[in-house]
Amino acid sequence: FSGCPAGMPSELDESSVPLLAPGERSALESLFESLGGEEWAENSGWGTSSDPCPGDNETGWFGVICGTSEGDTAELHVISLDLHHNNVRGRLLSLGGLPLLKFLDLSRDLSSPAGNEVNAVSGSLDALCGNTFLLKAALDSNALSGLIPECLANLVYLQVLQVAYNYITGSIPDFICDSVYLA
Repeated sequence: FSGCPAGMPSELDESSVPLLAPGERSALESLFESLGGEEWAENSGWGTSSDPCPGDNETGWFGVICGTSEGDTAELHVISLDLHHNNVRGRLLSLGGLPLLKFLDLSRDLSSPAGNEVNAVSGSLDALCGNTFLLKAALDSNALSGLIPECLANLVYLQVLQVAYNYITGSIPDFICDSVYLA
């Protein structure tokens, strides 16, 4: 662009625009399929050829926020997925295809009246085990079942795990009780 400060490119270099990391679009598409994305209350962008992680002044996929990892600005990664109170229904599969995911919200807003937007995500918490950078997982008011898996102890950055109003069984594992970070 003319008039740019010294050191700034004068033309937009398409090769410098970060792209979504390989495999992450496929992981999002699998999630859309397994969680009934066609029936979500809001699914703009999903199921289309549009970019999940748009540039400035563009709209990406509803609920998806992307960013770059420290030291690597060449690729974008999904860092947040917020589909709370959105009629998300189906089995939660592994989220390991989104390796830098930090925030996940598939909860139902209990302060909102029940309606067609009630999430009913089934499966187990094992789906989170590959997300080592996960800080917050809000999964309350769904249909998740089973024990809290020991593999969650490996999520050393996890600070919030909301799983109330599910079908979680068993006792709270020691690693949760001993965690200085997990609320």
